Amino acid sequence: MRSLRQRLLGIAFLLALALVAGCASSGGAEADGEPVEDGTTPITVENFHSGSEDLQVFIQRDGSSARTNIGAVPAGETETFVFDGETGQYRLIAQRPVSTTTSERITIRHQTNITWTIQGNRITTSRR
Repeated sequence: MRSLRQRLLGIAFLLALALVAGCASSGGAEADGEPVEDGTTPITVENFHSGSEDLQVFIQRDGSSARTNIGAVPAGETETFVFDGETGQYRLIAQRPVSTTTSERITIRHQTNITWTIQGNRITTSRR
């Protein structure tokens, strides 16, 4: 029969493990230091292009001609925006004074984080 001390240590270990697992699975991504709600999608735009200029960033639903302005990203900086529109297929558009960059099609599901690196026009997504 195990001693009382061994049983208490085993229980304490299981409680600590449950606490760590609970902390790791709670919460969401953050945008500008604020927690992101479950019905929103954080979109981070990295503007480190070699000829970097200030950008105005828009989002456009596939099949629509309407663009929604989500914010500005100064040259050489990274900004995170929170998109609370419907889930579906979208493209991001970066407008500069002399040119425009359009991302590949992305699927917004509100359980993902989206990062758009202007240099190389790369989109990455990760689950939160």
